Amino acid sequence: MLSKLKYFLFLAGGLICGITPAQNLKIDSLRKLVATYNADTNKVITLNALADQYLNLADYPKVDSLCRIAIVLSKKINYELGLANAYNKLASSYYYEDREDTVTDIYLEALRISNKLKYYPGIATAYIGIGEVYEDIQEYDEARAKFDTALTFADKVHDSTDIASALQDIGNLFEEQKDYSSALNYHNKAVSLFLSQEDTADAAMAINDIGFIYLDIKNYPLALQNLNKAIMLGRQDSDLLSTALTGMGYVYYLQGDYYKALKFCNTSYEISQERKQINDLINVDSTLSKVYEKTGNIALSFKYFKDYVLLNEKIFGGKNQNKILKSNLKYITELKQVAAKAEQDKKELIAEQDKRREDIIRNSFIVGFALTLALAFFIFRNYLQKRRDNIVILKQKDEVERQKNLIEEQKSKVEQKNVEIQEKNKDILDSITYAKRLQDAILPPLNLIKQYLPESFVLYKPKDIVAGDFYWLERVNDTILIAACDCTGHGVPGAMVSVVCSNALNRAVKEFKLYSTGPVLTKVRELVLETFEKSEGEVKDGMDCSFCTINTKSREIEWSGAYNPLWYVVNGEIKELAPDKQPIGKTDSPKPFGTQSLNLPTGSMLYLFSDGYADQFGGPKGKKYKYKQLQELLLANASKPMNEQKALLEEALNEWKGSLEQVDDILVIGIRT
Repeated sequence: MLSKLKYFLFLAGGLICGITPAQNLKIDSLRKLVATYNADTNKVITLNALADQYLNLADYPKVDSLCRIAIVLSKKINYELGLANAYNKLASSYYYEDREDTVTDIYLEALRISNKLKYYPGIATAYIGIGEVYEDIQEYDEARAKFDTALTFADKVHDSTDIASALQDIGNLFEEQKDYSSALNYHNKAVSLFLSQEDTADAAMAINDIGFIYLDIKNYPLALQNLNKAIMLGRQDSDLLSTALTGMGYVYYLQGDYYKALKFCNTSYEISQERKQINDLINVDSTLSKVYEKTGNIALSFKYFKDYVLLNEKIFGGKNQNKILKSNLKYITELKQVAAKAEQDKKELIAEQDKRREDIIRNSFIVGFALTLALAFFIFRNYLQKRRDNIVILKQKDEVERQKNLIEEQKSKVEQKNVEIQEKNKDILDSITYAKRLQDAILPPLNLIKQYLPESFVLYKPKDIVAGDFYWLERVNDTILIAACDCTGHGVPGAMVSVVCSNALNRAVKEFKLYSTGPVLTKVRELVLETFEKSEGEVKDGMDCSFCTINTKSREIEWSGAYNPLWYVVNGEIKELAPDKQPIGKTDSPKPFGTQSLNLPTGSMLYLFSDGYADQFGGPKGKKYKYKQLQELLLANASKPMNEQKALLEEALNEWKGSLEQVDDILVIGIRT
């Protein structure tokens, strides 16, 4: 459980992540159960469980509504256990909504009932919540006392989740006090407990905290190791992803690896933009501004710095500080005492003013005479000051002229630098254009594809001049082998990887005489890793692939996939062959790729593709196109001629994209059997 300060810094002012299918199913199930129960304890238990789901999704209005219903019903049927749980969840919701003025009172009510029932999990939860309030106002001794008490009660019932949460809170406390050794000790204990309960989401968040602690103490290898581990463990949590990716980008920035810094920060920026995670955008805008400043791109550096300032002012314009002060119980008492003293001082001041009024009248003549003398003195002094000011103004004018000349000189240098940059850009563009000719040489000619597969089309739209996506074709006797491949990255880096992967496909078929799809992809992975192992540094690049063979006589179809599926349309329905969930490249637990077979009636459609089309941003809300919409488009046009299908795909893509930039290479291959 993160402290509120970290919550604001890293989770973007309230989660806006989408509900996963499993979460949606659980919420629907609980809502149906609530409707079936009468006003009894089962209904209260189900209302609290449903509130817990919405609390995980940060939908605080729904949490508030469900908890209030549970509180009213619990009081009506005198169900104190349900009442304690409802108060704890309501206080947690208020805490993240910045309603600190009532959070502590609600936690104390939950604590009172839990103590009465000797309900130790409820006691532990309440003490954790109260401890976080004290931590926010930097009352660290009080916060530590509350967390230690929570640990005591959680340990009594062996509640590993509450124990881990309290350990993580204590770790956050030590981190804020810069006691990093103690912070790491408590966070590692929390990770072990979360993993023992198979709670990968909270474990990933704790590991993410460990990564940022190592960043604080400048241990960059361990910072990268833990942030990457958090990403792999919590990859379904977009908020954790954007936070960890920005952290990795910042580490690479500190190490001077600006290419990797931009790679991770731009990915985080896309996620934060799509999810409207404002505080994550603040962090990544700040880092991007610094990276672009180091790479000499002053225009982009200024753009991201301006975005950072505007968002920072929007979120932290003083509002949060006032709310935090309101939650400090100690300061509330002191403020009341100060207000009472101020009222008493006011009364005493009025009495004193009455007494002194006579003295003022008596002394007014003396004061008037003194003021006359003072006025004469000030007039003379102002005369002297005006003379000095005129001299300063003349000097300032000279300085302004000098600065103006300096600016003109700098402007001339900038213009000269722009000319040099334009010349360099032209040289780079010429080199990339020539590289495209080389990459085109590895692609099979479209007329050869039409010769072997007359009823087919290829929609190929690189994001840049060269691409990481490529298509591949080979004929062996009566069998046509065809693949749609998506290499890591796009542009020049992606194109370089595509050359390695295309060569590996050619070797697997021509040199090693492999024709079945699964063994071919397994051999390709072996050849790609063999190539990259020659590098001095660790290379994790590779590709995703949808690979198909078609026997033109027997009409038998074999298929294998690395992350990318195969879609086929038969009898007016679109179906899918699921791929192996591993890339053609370095992976922790490599397995041989499987082979799947199909026998389809004449006229069926096969579709092989990369993820570029589905990931394109656009439409009225600037969101991704998504795979479901792509399936509907392909199914609607599957019966049409090949050229018309390709034209309709291009037309739909252009209409969806509008004025937005293409975000990735796009490849779709259609084949009629």
